[in-house]
Amino acid sequence: MLDVKDSIDKLSWSVNHHFLHIQAQHDFIRAVAVQFELAYTDFRAIQMALQLAGEEYHSLLADLLRPMRMCMLTNLSLP
Repeated sequence: MLDVKDSIDKLSWSVNHHFLHIQAQHDFIRAVAVQFELAYTDFRAIQMALQLAGEEYHSLLADLLRPMRMCMLTNLSLP
């Protein structure tokens, strides 16, 4: 499997940082949008590595996607 440890670490930091930013109801800043785009790139690298690794990793891929779907379903919006 491709080494995606750095992508996982960066994605984890971004998700936690953005959650705290939204929870604290801070004003929207452009840096948050840029961080989100970079986090999405890390997510896609992880997703690609899991897909290329074969069938035995498909359940892990489903676990990775579950929180993303939940975020899309919960109408989180910045004030």
